Order: sequence, then structure tokens, then C-alpha cells
Amino acid sequence: MSVYISPNSQDNSKYEDAEKLVRQRKLVQLNCFGLYLQDTVGRYISEEDFLRNEEVQQKIATKTKMCFVIKYVDRPPNESSDAVPENDDYTNVGKNLDIIKDMEPDLYGAISRMIANDNPGIHATEINSRIEAMPGVLYAKNDAVETAWLDA
Repeated sequence: MSVYISPNSQDNSKYEDAEKLVRQRKLVQLNCFGLYLQDTVGRYISEEDFLRNEEVQQKIATKTKMCFVIKYVDRPPNESSDAVPENDDYTNVGKNLDIIKDMEPDLYGAISRMIANDNPGIHATEINSRIEAMPGVLYAKNDAVETAWLDA
């Protein structure tokens, strides 16, 4: 397998950053059906498979940025035609990391944008409830409201 490294540097990321983004996306209830690596033919190779490849292991060890994607929609193959490939949806890790970096220090806005990108038409209250459902977030928010109220 030949690893694809995009000429557009924002499409590439380090493996450790890709793994972390998978965990972060799960915190806000974004679907994740696995981390994949794009090869030079345009196929997506599952994490289980690419971690067995020596070339990939070497690139991970040297923190080489590669074109990782996260599958967030898992559709069954079209059984009516072998010519029609699976129509899964993937999101590029590097582009998501770029959204977060570009929106600093507005992390709340960056998370909201990632949720909206995966769920077009999602209502703002649903986005807020996903963010507040992260461990400790609602408690901290309530604590901040109480502190502000009592200190007024």
C-alpha cells in the first residue's frame, strides 16, 4: 500500500492527532465508524489494516502527516449493482483540525461547526445539548451561572 499525502497540507494530519479527534468527536455524539487512511489509489484503508503495514508504522513513528479520514456514515453496499460502490461519508481529519485552529479561541464555535458539518440542518439547541452533555461541562456551566449570580 502506498500512503497518500495530499499536496494540500491542511488535508494531512499526524496519526496521534487523528486518534484524538476520533475521541473528541465521540464526546459530542458525532458518529464514528472508524479511522481510515487514504492510499494513492483513492481507497480508504481501515485502521486495523493500515496499522499492520510497515511503511505506515514507520510514518506514524516519525510523526509524518498523512491523509486520514473518519467514516461518519456507514451505508450498506448497493446490492443491485456491483458497479456502484458503497456510498459512505467520510470527513477529513486535517480539515477538521484546521477548523478548530482557525476558530481559536472560540472552541465552542469550532465544535458547533463540526457538529453542523456532519448534520446539515441541525438545530442550535441540539448542538448546545451535545456540547453540554460532555463530562463536566453542564456542571461547570451551572457553577459559573451560580457564581455570577451570587457575585452580582
